[in-house]
Amino acid sequence: MTRSSVRVCVLAVALALATASAGIAQEFRATVKGQVTDQSKGAVPGATVTVQNQETNETASTVSNADGAYTVPFLRPGLYTLTAELSGFQKYTRKDMRLEVGQTALVNVQLSVGGLTEQMTVTAESPLLEAGKADRGTVIDAHRIAELPLQSRSPMALTTLVAGVTYNAQAIYLRPFDNGALADFSMNGGQNRNNDFTLDGAPNNANQAGNNVAYIPPADAVQEFKVSTNSYDAQYGRTAGGVVSMSLKSGTNSFHGSGYEFYRRKWLDANSFLLNSRPSPKVNHYLDQYGFEVDGPVQIPGVYNGKNKTFFMFTGEKYREGTPAAQFSSVPTAAMKNGDFSGLKDAQGKPIIIYDPATGREVNGLWVRDPFPNNQIPANRINATAKTLLQYFPDPNCTTNGQPDWQQNLCYTEHFNKDLFWNWVGKVDHNIGDKDRTFFRWAKNERNEVRNTTAIRTGPAQNGQLPLIRANDAVVGDWVHIFGSGTVFNMRTGYTYYLEGSRSDYAFNYDVTQFGWPSNVVSQFPAAAVGGMFPVFTFDQFVSSRAASGPTRTRSSRCSRTSR
Repeated sequence: MTRSSVRVCVLAVALALATASAGIAQEFRATVKGQVTDQSKGAVPGATVTVQNQETNETASTVSNADGAYTVPFLRPGLYTLTAELSGFQKYTRKDMRLEVGQTALVNVQLSVGGLTEQMTVTAESPLLEAGKADRGTVIDAHRIAELPLQSRSPMALTTLVAGVTYNAQAIYLRPFDNGALADFSMNGGQNRNNDFTLDGAPNNANQAGNNVAYIPPADAVQEFKVSTNSYDAQYGRTAGGVVSMSLKSGTNSFHGSGYEFYRRKWLDANSFLLNSRPSPKVNHYLDQYGFEVDGPVQIPGVYNGKNKTFFMFTGEKYREGTPAAQFSSVPTAAMKNGDFSGLKDAQGKPIIIYDPATGREVNGLWVRDPFPNNQIPANRINATAKTLLQYFPDPNCTTNGQPDWQQNLCYTEHFNKDLFWNWVGKVDHNIGDKDRTFFRWAKNERNEVRNTTAIRTGPAQNGQLPLIRANDAVVGDWVHIFGSGTVFNMRTGYTYYLEGSRSDYAFNYDVTQFGWPSNVVSQFPAAAVGGMFPVFTFDQFVSSRAASGPTRTRSSRCSRTSR
């Protein structure tokens, strides 16, 4: 088994100057653009266009140019009101505009002659068109995230709702820490696991075995995400598939919160097919997934009132599960460890003969060998390394129907795969003034899995993910400054850290010279740097004979345990 750690650190700084015709790099927020005209369809320059968030009262304004065109970028997803006004014209108001993640909404405004005290209010109109970009995709909004069945509460699982997305992994691996399986999909015939992921506009990729998603937030922390399947903007790149752009919630002027617990136990479960076939009773099982989400304005009584100015969101989640995963292995019997194979028989009870390789010879054009007397290998013929290794094989403790007693004879039916996972994310949005606004988001999670891959449950020969550690840190900061009616500056800095590694703690500090290997060779093993490790042995050997020739021997053995 090879054990490795993968660390990915991305530091990205995005600087953009946005004008009426300029693009914005890796932008997850919405943009409203259009043209202001009069009743004769003539361009109206100098009109003040204001977009206001109905939940936070955050506003952004611009002035239409000589062609009547305007652009208001960097609007976080939400519900907005748009107004346009100019002396000599009635004030135009459009309410309840729902802006989505990454959307460029086209809103053309027609002003009617009149005084500013007069107002034209649009209360019902066709849905906003997205004519400013060529990309095509689907937005999974907060309502669907909250209401649709969501296995293990991982929002990424909902990507399969999008036309053209083909999921290629097992559906059981949709938990919030299954970073590889949750990215195991292709879009519109593109390459599998070659999609790009962003979180609040920052790269969210873990480049391992293709392109995994790095940090996966709790479902209650997600505002919405967009899956772009093709023809996406040039702002996205480095992908042979599609783009998943996710935006986390921000606080509003009202406090909101939620709490949850998902519970499973043995008494609620059916038995597995494998255990039923033995027959064996169902084993113990538990699952708890619980957490909370809270958001609203930052308020410190008597000190600070953040309404219309400073908002927060904080979410925490913990997942613990013990999954029954019975292990069955084949180990030599006590007699076999001493070289006695007199009881070696196949499933039909026919003896299996052990031949002495040292007696091989050609007889009448055929290669023949003599069997060991009584099917017993003399003690002095057993390799010293093999003798040392055999002591780490437990004696059989079971039999399996339809199998001889030397196959599938070590049972660990009560074995659990144990997972412990916690996930935290916090976000603060702050309006510094009319021309400046910023946000900061911090997220961290860690998974610890303990899983044996054999039925050996004691000593240094235990193998598996003991434990596997998978951890993420995801930080992003963003600042928007409005220079004037036609120029907006945006700076974003992101840091993503992804760690994955597995090992067997029981294997550490083992002196492999016990196998008779020279110390000058052992000292060159990578494991020597950590005080030595019990090696992993893989056996695969067969001998075939051909007429008029000696035996053809194929031997393959691997002994490796590394830590990087």
